[in-house]
Amino acid sequence: MNSLLPMAGSVAESRMQENLAAAESARLLRSLGHDSGLLRPLRRIAGALLVRVGEWVIPAQRSAEPVNDQALIRLAR
Repeated sequence: MNSLLPMAGSVAESRMQENLAAAESARLLRSLGHDSGLLRPLRRIAGALLVRVGEWVIPAQRSAEPVNDQALIRLAR
């Protein structure tokens, strides 16, 4: 049983390194979307598309009040 302890430490170390690498790549992708704004237009387009698909699947009930698309897009996020 004692012979497995060094191996367990190396397995834990490798998993920790994998988790750190995954966290770093996720942080990098998030920073691309927030800092430089590369993903911001894509999110806006995807939100508008989701709103349009939702209106097509479930037609909105017509009311006298105008629909604010920007507010719907923010809610969809």
